[in-house]
Amino acid sequence: MTTLTQQLLTARPSRKLRVTATVLWALGLTGIVSYAVWGTADLEFTVFSLSLFVSGLLLRKRRKAGGVLAIAAFGMAGIVQLATGAVLTVEFAITVVIVLLVLAVWRELR
Repeated sequence: MTTLTQQLLTARPSRKLRVTATVLWALGLTGIVSYAVWGTADLEFTVFSLSLFVSGLLLRKRRKAGGVLAIAAFGMAGIVQLATGAVLTVEFAITVVIVLLVLAVWRELR
Protein backbone atom coordinates (compact mmCIF):
# COMPACT_ATOMS: atom_id res chain seq x y z
CA MET A 1 0.00 0.00 0.00
CA THR A 2 1.10 3.51 -0.60
CA THR A 3 1.74 5.90 2.22
CA LEU A 4 -1.28 8.05 1.35
CA THR A 5 -3.56 5.00 1.34
CA GLN A 6 -2.21 3.90 4.71
CA GLN A 7 -2.81 7.37 6.13
CA LEU A 8 -6.36 7.42 4.80
CA LEU A 9 -7.17 4.02 6.29
CA THR A 10 -5.65 4.66 9.71
CA ALA A 11 -6.80 8.26 10.19
CA ARG A 12 -10.19 9.39 11.41
CA PRO A 13 -12.83 9.37 8.67
CA SER A 14 -13.04 12.62 6.75
CA ARG A 15 -15.87 15.07 7.23
CA LYS A 16 -17.26 14.18 3.78
CA LEU A 17 -17.40 10.51 4.73
CA ARG A 18 -19.05 11.21 8.07
CA VAL A 19 -21.63 13.54 6.49
CA THR A 20 -22.41 11.05 3.71
CA ALA A 21 -22.78 8.16 6.15
CA THR A 22 -24.95 10.24 8.49
CA VAL A 23 -27.24 11.45 5.69
CA LEU A 24 -27.73 7.90 4.39
CA TRP A 25 -28.32 6.56 7.89
CA ALA A 26 -30.81 9.34 8.71
CA LEU A 27 -32.73 8.92 5.45
CA GLY A 28 -32.96 5.19 6.01
CA LEU A 29 -34.00 5.54 9.64
CA THR A 30 -36.68 8.08 8.72
CA GLY A 31 -38.19 5.69 6.19
CA ILE A 32 -38.08 2.73 8.58
CA VAL A 33 -39.66 4.72 11.40
CA SER A 34 -42.40 6.08 9.15
CA TYR A 35 -43.28 2.55 8.12
CA ALA A 36 -43.12 1.18 11.67
CA VAL A 37 -45.08 3.97 13.32
CA TRP A 38 -47.60 5.04 10.69
CA GLY A 39 -47.54 2.13 8.27
CA THR A 40 -47.76 4.61 5.42
CA ALA A 41 -44.89 3.31 3.30
CA ASP A 42 -45.11 0.39 0.92
CA LEU A 43 -42.75 -2.58 0.93
CA GLU A 44 -40.47 -1.20 -1.80
CA PHE A 45 -39.92 2.04 0.12
CA THR A 46 -39.19 0.10 3.30
CA VAL A 47 -36.58 -2.08 1.56
CA PHE A 48 -35.06 1.06 0.03
CA SER A 49 -34.95 2.71 3.47
CA LEU A 50 -33.40 -0.38 5.03
CA SER A 51 -30.71 -0.46 2.33
CA LEU A 52 -29.93 3.22 2.99
CA PHE A 53 -29.71 2.58 6.72
CA VAL A 54 -27.32 -0.35 6.25
CA SER A 55 -25.23 1.49 3.66
CA GLY A 56 -24.85 4.43 6.07
CA LEU A 57 -23.59 2.09 8.78
CA LEU A 58 -21.20 0.36 6.39
CA LEU A 59 -19.89 3.66 5.06
CA ARG A 60 -19.22 4.85 8.58
CA LYS A 61 -17.04 1.74 8.99
CA ARG A 62 -15.38 2.59 5.63
CA ARG A 63 -16.66 -0.48 3.83
CA LYS A 64 -16.93 -0.45 0.04
CA ALA A 65 -20.04 -2.60 0.35
CA GLY A 66 -21.80 0.43 1.84
CA GLY A 67 -20.86 2.53 -1.16
CA VAL A 68 -21.95 -0.15 -3.59
CA LEU A 69 -25.27 -0.57 -1.76
CA ALA A 70 -25.93 3.17 -1.69
CA ILE A 71 -25.10 3.65 -5.36
CA ALA A 72 -27.22 0.63 -6.32
CA ALA A 73 -30.20 1.83 -4.28
CA PHE A 74 -30.02 5.40 -5.49
CA GLY A 75 -29.16 4.26 -9.01
CA MET A 76 -32.35 2.25 -9.23
CA ALA A 77 -34.32 5.13 -7.73
CA GLY A 78 -32.77 7.48 -10.28
CA ILE A 79 -33.62 5.16 -13.16
CA VAL A 80 -37.23 4.99 -12.00
CA GLN A 81 -37.35 8.78 -11.70
CA LEU A 82 -35.89 9.19 -15.19
CA ALA A 83 -38.33 6.65 -16.61
CA THR A 84 -41.33 8.41 -15.11
CA GLY A 85 -40.12 11.84 -16.17
CA ALA A 86 -39.66 13.09 -12.60
CA VAL A 87 -36.26 14.63 -13.29
CA LEU A 88 -36.88 18.15 -12.02
CA THR A 89 -37.82 17.16 -8.49
CA VAL A 90 -36.18 17.51 -5.10
CA GLU A 91 -35.95 13.72 -4.79
CA PHE A 92 -33.95 13.47 -8.00
CA ALA A 93 -31.61 16.24 -6.85
CA ILE A 94 -31.06 14.43 -3.55
CA THR A 95 -30.38 11.22 -5.47
CA VAL A 96 -27.71 12.89 -7.60
CA VAL A 97 -26.09 14.62 -4.62
CA ILE A 98 -25.89 11.39 -2.58
CA VAL A 99 -24.35 9.45 -5.47
CA LEU A 100 -21.79 12.22 -5.99
CA LEU A 101 -20.97 12.25 -2.25
CA VAL A 102 -20.44 8.49 -2.23
CA LEU A 103 -18.20 8.73 -5.28
CA ALA A 104 -16.26 11.57 -3.64
CA VAL A 105 -15.41 9.43 -0.59
CA TRP A 106 -14.83 6.21 -2.53
CA ARG A 107 -11.05 6.49 -2.11
CA GLU A 108 -11.35 6.28 1.67
CA LEU A 109 -13.28 2.99 1.60
CA ARG A 110 -11.69 -0.43 1.93
